[in-house]
Amino acid sequence: MESDSTTIMGRSRTPASDAGVDEDDYSVLNLDVIARAMKDLKARRASLGEDSGAQTGGDADATALVQTAFLEQSARRVEKAERLFVAALEASRSCGPAWYGLASLLHECQHGGLSSAAGSSEDDGWRERQLAQAADAALIAARYEPTHPRALALLGDVLNDLGNHREACRAWTAAEARGQRHWRSVVAPWAGQGDRELSAFGPREPLHSLKLGDEPVEMQRKNGVRFTVRRVADRPHAFVLQGFSTEQEREAIIKAGESAPMRQVPKATDGDPDDERSGCEVAWLASPVTDPDTPWACLMQDAAQLVLPPDTPSVPDAGPAEDLHVVKYATAGAYGLHLDATCAVPRAVTVLHYLNDVPQSDKGPGFGGETWLPLADGGGAGGKPVPGKDGVLVPPRAGDALVFFSFSDNGEVESAALHGGRPTSAVKWIANQVRSCIASRTAAHSLPDRVLQARAPRLCRRRLC
Repeated sequence: MESDSTTIMGRSRTPASDAGVDEDDYSVLNLDVIARAMKDLKARRASLGEDSGAQTGGDADATALVQTAFLEQSARRVEKAERLFVAALEASRSCGPAWYGLASLLHECQHGGLSSAAGSSEDDGWRERQLAQAADAALIAARYEPTHPRALALLGDVLNDLGNHREACRAWTAAEARGQRHWRSVVAPWAGQGDRELSAFGPREPLHSLKLGDEPVEMQRKNGVRFTVRRVADRPHAFVLQGFSTEQEREAIIKAGESAPMRQVPKATDGDPDDERSGCEVAWLASPVTDPDTPWACLMQDAAQLVLPPDTPSVPDAGPAEDLHVVKYATAGAYGLHLDATCAVPRAVTVLHYLNDVPQSDKGPGFGGETWLPLADGGGAGGKPVPGKDGVLVPPRAGDALVFFSFSDNGEVESAALHGGRPTSAVKWIANQVRSCIASRTAAHSLPDRVLQARAPRLCRRRLC
């Protein structure tokens, strides 16, 4: 995904270095946190104008309410989601998923595009209050979901937004530690079974059988659109789908992106184009999980079926498609190198749809908005990778899509999936589509900006969009 967070090769890019703490001590809650959260919950219930818990009666009800709330959040029906999360917590104050859901809703609201019944973005202190309440809710969720990494990953995001970078690093480190333990338990039935014809974490057929240098294979989408597939790397498994999307689908996504609230990605650069992040705006559009009638639903469904069919018995249960992440790059805009997945956020595969043509740059390869995988197939083994010489460089051409997998065949995080968007010679539009490896990891509302980036052997500061 060309637009989540920046993971830098070989050095830290943080004003406050990695906290270096991997001890997970989030199972003990401060009484002040609980008191604040209960006070906020009471105020939130009052602002919603009803006794949200009156209609519920226990843990079973809380679980059902949370599941519905996640779907309402995905559909951008914020007040309904908020009411359901509050109702779930009235039914069961120890419902970890409800605390997590409320925290993620508050965090998402302050990023723009969503409004909450509990506050207004026109209020001077609204953003800080939302984030503080989100941090408390995430802390409680981490207590009641002691084996899941998602609450701690979210806590890191919130603390980073509050400017508390050291504590954010500590939360992300703990999230990754939880994620590694959780992921090992999930991956155990599929890892280390070399007699399997297909990996549980790699491409399905017919992509699996394609070899580097083979002639492109022609295929057809359900809507009759014909496209070709060619392999561009063995490690990570990476493919280009030429002519995959239609002009109507691309225009619809761009139009929806322009109409949606787009958020400016904070600029970050130290003069090295490999690490540059500038000139990017992002928006999120509904996935087929919550809105099957969007003009791009067929595109996302066909891509998901091609790369990770959910009904393949030998593959870990595929999680729901995350919302479509649309990115607009201004001329010279770029996004630094990063990973889309770790054990804490096990995204199986990324499909990057190119929505418009970008002309080649007179500066040469690497300055025309290409997507670069510098470590693909051993790139950069002799030193610092060079665009156009090392790894794989995929030019943005309208209708094409780049597919790459974030795990090796044995279920390890694939470091060669490191990638970024090179400086572009003109305005560039892309749409990122990802799928997680396991449905139980997170709910259907999971958004692309919730990804924990790793740089072995420690985490670097998360750079939020």
